[in-house]
Amino acid sequence: MSTLESPEGLALTLADRYDLHSVLGEPASSFLPVSSVALVADACYLVFRDRRDVARCRVQPPHPGRSLRWFRQAPCASPTGYAGLTFDAAQAHFYALVDAAPHADGAFWPCIDAYDDGMRFVERQVLDYPLKGDHAAFAGVAWITRAGQNYLLVLCASYEGKSRKAGQKPGGGRIHVFRPGTSRWEHVRRINLPKAVQFEGFDSIALHGDRLLVASRASAAVWVGQLDGASLDLADEGAIYELPRDEQGDPLAGTITVATWLDQRSILAVSDGPRPQLQVYTLPA
Repeated sequence: MSTLESPEGLALTLADRYDLHSVLGEPASSFLPVSSVALVADACYLVFRDRRDVARCRVQPPHPGRSLRWFRQAPCASPTGYAGLTFDAAQAHFYALVDAAPHADGAFWPCIDAYDDGMRFVERQVLDYPLKGDHAAFAGVAWITRAGQNYLLVLCASYEGKSRKAGQKPGGGRIHVFRPGTSRWEHVRRINLPKAVQFEGFDSIALHGDRLLVASRASAAVWVGQLDGASLDLADEGAIYELPRDEQGDPLAGTITVATWLDQRSILAVSDGPRPQLQVYTLPA
């Protein structure tokens, strides 16, 4: 595991945690590879890499598993799992990211499956960004609006979005921006993360207003930055926050696979390992 150091020496504080198997009512032996988490009001929605079902639970203590519900998806949805999930508050739609689906032209096209707010499948549209040659898959998605226009921010999983050895370098974080078109999501532009964000891989993206959150499992850290309120440019260099670590430099409560905002200073994350947890972290004041 990378032991990337925050230049500012900043660290998150673990405020609470819950056993994910208990929260979801799943047997302790079951495999729960959570790929994304989205918050809508006081409900938490989780998607998985190996299944297309969506789990919803409450995140407020002392009963995080209250109002648990599984949405078993229809065959028209992704045949495997999802790489990301976000909620469009304007349209009351969920957008689930399929990182790569085979296409008739021989390329792999990332797709967006749209669901209504009751998690009923609406439609699938491709992202106008075929994954050819050395392009790697995407890792997460976040919805945002600017001047009445909806956009999706889609995070690349590796250095400059490259695959294989070319994508194994640290840094090179990229976010691709898409807007809805007539039959597909049109590619608009790219946002480059600051050079100081030397993460060894990128795993999730989330927004709280204009505050951007990117998490890295391998680096056991998150980056928090600000988007310009009138554009989709970065407004600052942001800051890196490490997970709390022990004397050996290992994360005290495991590393995290995905993270999203609870509020301006709190993060909800899912930890890695055979006994994953829902974890709440706070940023330093």
